[in-house]
Amino acid sequence: MPGSVWFAAPGVAIGLALACVVAAFARPAPIRLAAAVARLEARGHLTDSDEARLGRCERLLLPVAVRAARSTNRWWGIPSRDLDACELTPTRYLARRAAWTGAGIALTLVLWLLLVAAQVSVPPGLLVLAICGGAAAGSAVPVLDLAETTRTRRHEFRRAIAAWLKLVAQERASGAAAGPALLEAARAADSWPFQRLHAALVRAQHTGDTPWDALTRLGARMGVAEAGDVADIAATAADGAAVYTTLTTKARSLRRAIMAADKADANSRSQRLALPVTLLLIGLLLLVIYPAFSQLLGM
Repeated sequence: MPGSVWFAAPGVAIGLALACVVAAFARPAPIRLAAAVARLEARGHLTDSDEARLGRCERLLLPVAVRAARSTNRWWGIPSRDLDACELTPTRYLARRAAWTGAGIALTLVLWLLLVAAQVSVPPGLLVLAICGGAAAGSAVPVLDLAETTRTRRHEFRRAIAAWLKLVAQERASGAAAGPALLEAARAADSWPFQRLHAALVRAQHTGDTPWDALTRLGARMGVAEAGDVADIAATAADGAAVYTTLTTKARSLRRAIMAADKADANSRSQRLALPVTLLLIGLLLLVIYPAFSQLLGM
């Protein structure tokens, strides 16, 4: 009986590891636009209706999220701006970190069980250290993924603003006022940056706020200063100034800045690719000259 339990333990551990990995890779449910609009003006706290929509796991993580929100550290705090840019809630972010942490621990235990099955003794201190390392590595994956996703989404938002500026300039040239020009231009596309711009402007219209103030707050939450620049231009247009040339010039300069950033990113990727290519060529060279050397040493 004890022997059968030992044989079943690796299967149970592997199943647990696979379940944790699937839970970690599971993508969040599609975001409904109405719920996203309701969260646009959030200030880091949850209302009663928000708490009612939380799942059981997110309810358990809510006290942890409240405590972690007091810190802005990248590794153990809540990056509110990054989460807002990716349209993620703090509880869902913590749930992903918990799932990845469990996956790292489960993978470490699976490797330990395989070593035990192979009759390889592992010191308890080394096992504890490996478990801690697996947990730390698993917990760091969502942090790095959030940083990369945020960088990508902010770049996409800047691209959308460059196109939106041109559309706003065309609306102004046709005689539209500043506020309606911003709103009509935001309706031109259904991508997520245009949806966020449109939602912010519609919310400002319903609350009686000015569109440029809404754009300034949206740019601050997204971490994109170009939205604040558009707000300043729109505020100038509201005073009766002709801003068609200013809008087109701003759009042109923003497109040039985006192209320069894309070129710099491509150059950095090319430089990072040089090391793997070099190692591959060295390995190929060793593979080619190994037979000659082996025959020479055999002689």
